[in-house]
Amino acid sequence: MSLRKLLPAATGLCLAAYATASPAGEFGNELLGGDVPGWALGHHRCQATLISPRMALANARCVKEYPSEIFLHLDDMTPAKGTVIAPAAVRGPHDDIAAIVLDQAVDRPLVPIPSYRSEQQMVVEGTPLTVYGPLTRSAPFDWRKPIMKAEPLGVIRYDYFMGIGGQVPFEPVALASVADSFRIWNYGRPTNAVLADMLGHADSVIAIPPWLTLNGALYYFPLDNWGGAILAGKGAEQGLVSLSTESLFHVRVSNFWPRAYRILLDHGLREDALSLALRVLHPFKGLDGHAAAKDWRGSMRELPLGSIWPREHKDSRKIEFFRLVKASPDGRPGPLPPGSRDGNGWEYLGEELPSLASATTPFRGSPLAAPDDGKTPIGTMAVNVRRADGGVEYYRLLAIGNDGRLAPFPRPGQQSRHWAYVGTNLTAVNLSRDIDFQQSLHLDQSRPPIRVANEACEGALIARRAIITASDCVADGGPTRFKLLETGEILVGKGFRSQAQAPAETTGLPGLGLVVLDGPAPLKDGQRPYVNSYQLERQLLSASEGDRFLQQRMPMTKEDWEQQLVLFSYRARATVRYGLQVLANPSWTLPRGKVMFLKGVREEQTWGPFAVMRDGLEGSPRMSHHWPWIYRTLMNAGAREDALILASQVLNPWQDIEHALRLPLTRRRVQQSRLGHLRPDLLDWQSFDRRGVVGRVYAYDNPWTAEVEFFRLAADRGSNGYGYFPIDRKDNEEWEYLGTELPSCDVVLTPVKAGSPGVNGSAGELFVHWSDVNRRLEYFELVAPFAEGGYEPPPSNGTDSRHWRYRGTDLPTPPAEEGGPGGCA
Repeated sequence: MSLRKLLPAATGLCLAAYATASPAGEFGNELLGGDVPGWALGHHRCQATLISPRMALANARCVKEYPSEIFLHLDDMTPAKGTVIAPAAVRGPHDDIAAIVLDQAVDRPLVPIPSYRSEQQMVVEGTPLTVYGPLTRSAPFDWRKPIMKAEPLGVIRYDYFMGIGGQVPFEPVALASVADSFRIWNYGRPTNAVLADMLGHADSVIAIPPWLTLNGALYYFPLDNWGGAILAGKGAEQGLVSLSTESLFHVRVSNFWPRAYRILLDHGLREDALSLALRVLHPFKGLDGHAAAKDWRGSMRELPLGSIWPREHKDSRKIEFFRLVKASPDGRPGPLPPGSRDGNGWEYLGEELPSLASATTPFRGSPLAAPDDGKTPIGTMAVNVRRADGGVEYYRLLAIGNDGRLAPFPRPGQQSRHWAYVGTNLTAVNLSRDIDFQQSLHLDQSRPPIRVANEACEGALIARRAIITASDCVADGGPTRFKLLETGEILVGKGFRSQAQAPAETTGLPGLGLVVLDGPAPLKDGQRPYVNSYQLERQLLSASEGDRFLQQRMPMTKEDWEQQLVLFSYRARATVRYGLQVLANPSWTLPRGKVMFLKGVREEQTWGPFAVMRDGLEGSPRMSHHWPWIYRTLMNAGAREDALILASQVLNPWQDIEHALRLPLTRRRVQQSRLGHLRPDLLDWQSFDRRGVVGRVYAYDNPWTAEVEFFRLAADRGSNGYGYFPIDRKDNEEWEYLGTELPSCDVVLTPVKAGSPGVNGSAGELFVHWSDVNRRLEYFELVAPFAEGGYEPPPSNGTDSRHWRYRGTDLPTPPAEEGGPGGCA
């Protein structure tokens, strides 16, 4: 039975590696004395693995729960004293690792460490794994004596799943294939939160099945949270790839090497740090890539493109890292550039050990070197070394030239139809989303509103340069001052009133005040404004029928305004009001410009702004009605970046896309999905393998017109993905051009399907159809469903037919008084 076809349910049974007398083979091999690897250390509860003469690695949760300065060498039980350095909080399996800095160097064999490149080949399905767990025995229970700690005796080596009747070797399975099935234990957070957090870390864990069946027999993996070493490969090819956790996902030690390198340097262990760097950066694959700490820099072998070279400064004793991005014509690399800069075909990377992703991200050279390589996959990264100064730039391939050849790079820092400029630092480009994702975008973290106030009014930040408040709280066209309530920072900007653009008497909605700040608001690390997408607001408001309270409880004190009850009615969707219970108490004065935020009853996080409340019982318009005006005002005021981020959040075509399309779960898609939830501006046209939901609207920063244009997806090409946006302000077969103004809620949320043979639908549904005759997209309403197996294409002359009613070339939306299907009225 293939390991991919495992029974994915979690057992809840944690088989700790307490050894009793057991037959060898099926339940592991007990190793004592000289048979114990010299790199194995431990104490009564936790195991550690020696990676350098002064450092060992251990399970972080274990050493935090069972602290000790003394570890024993498990081959001869001699003690070693050290300092444990563990993360302050262990959020999931990916960071469940701690370092132990020993007081004195030990002369022991070190665990084999594979290079980044070798490890990539080792941690794949089908590679045999070996697990070394601690061997302990407790004395028989005697109620007359105190319970004694179980001291370590050696290790147990597991090469096979635990079971009787056969030997089934350990092998890792594809993380993406089982990520939504495995349970994750004991990290103090919901499984889904830990899982999504873990999947956001590139190459951070190894998945091993909790159990499997073969010929009717059940086999278990010996789970423990003691930090046993997991080695991949056989014989001399074995190398350390992971430490065991109590989860079914085990942390990959390559995720920790940059941190370990920095700890060694900070403790003055320069030689240990350099030795570690040389091992993990070894550019050649095979045995010499992880067998021992050897200096490969004197090798006469040709270095592969992308190799990273540590350079030591004799005087300052600094260690700097350089990436090989271009070889000389004879295939040999040029000399390292003087100073800390790019040059001679080398990219300067800094003084921190590069990560696995940074060291192994593939890229190719200039298209000028091989322009006929028309089979290069779309999305390939390529490097350009500038002739003028030797500087380095990276581009991503968007398209092959019409002649089947690779087009030249555009001008430095520019974008073309064929190449997208992604920056001068591959490390930053490759990891920027991961870093943002890891540190700032945990969905289970609360996102409190960023509130502001002045002497008369309140308000809230919706962008780094934008504040919303009541219209009579701003000086239209004049300077307006607010203060960040959390830090006291003074914010100054220009005020705008929505009545100046759309009078309340013509819209029936009271106005809004907007302040465009002179510069970005100074916020704390990880803090950023957040607004609801049209789609998210609809989902939150459609969660129940009738009237709904959006906050947890009625405020009991003036300081509890954050929890005020807000009441809205489906009979008047456009407005919200304070609950009558709040207004009945005359001692509570409602501040002008109070911004209400959506918040679920049992959710810790706060969603984006919902409405700016007005005095008294007057209705206040939902923010979704103001976004188009706010977007245009930001654009006109020069806050283009803030306007783009706002548009991406409000439209958010990535919202729940993997569920809407039933896409298989992969690590990349989970990460994209979570990023798209809070930071859709970080995603681009190629996200989700260019798969999208028909009817959703995308923003396109058109470099040809220097304008932001909006397009609606009108066709589903399945696994082939959608094509390019048109650049001539016209429709094509896949995209409907909507103009340069942010579309309204009704325009975005009115449901539409793509008309094609075999389509299923109900009477009254809208379909979009590309007319080959008229060369445009047209909308039709399905009048009567087709008989089974039948299909009638829409008319091509703009008329009705038996099954279709022609609705024009623009998506028809219901009148405001009728209430749109998305709840936007």
